[in-house]
Amino acid sequence: MGATTSYGTWVNHAKALSVETTVADYINGGGAEWVARVHATGAFDRMVADYRAAVNANLPEGITLHGDEFYGPYYTQDGPVAAGVNAGITTVQMIVSAVEDVDIDEIVRSRDPDAFPTLNPHRDGQTLSPAHPDYPTR
Repeated sequence: MGATTSYGTWVNHAKALSVETTVADYINGGGAEWVARVHATGAFDRMVADYRAAVNANLPEGITLHGDEFYGPYYTQDGPVAAGVNAGITTVQMIVSAVEDVDIDEIVRSRDPDAFPTLNPHRDGQTLSPAHPDYPTR
């Protein structure tokens, strides 16, 4: 296995302090009561988890997001990729693009606590919160 190195923190590539801050900044455009429901139902945590997963899935091969830090294979300098689809683009530019290309609005809408009626899929009478991983998304 080759050596790995940091490719920088979330703030270096996404212009926010953390993944959580990015999602919080985005939803804070909503009404105060709605934002309170997002937090009270646990939907915020699911939004963050879904956003983080989408960013990770969109990153260049070998690069991953752990916490607020991007890691990948060791490199001696961040020069342009020599060939392929990303020829001429640096790894750092690919990370920035990967973050920017994720549709945060779609993720927020898919976990909106007001978007779905209350579900009761369990026979024991417990309701399924929008924060639950099995809650349906659009």
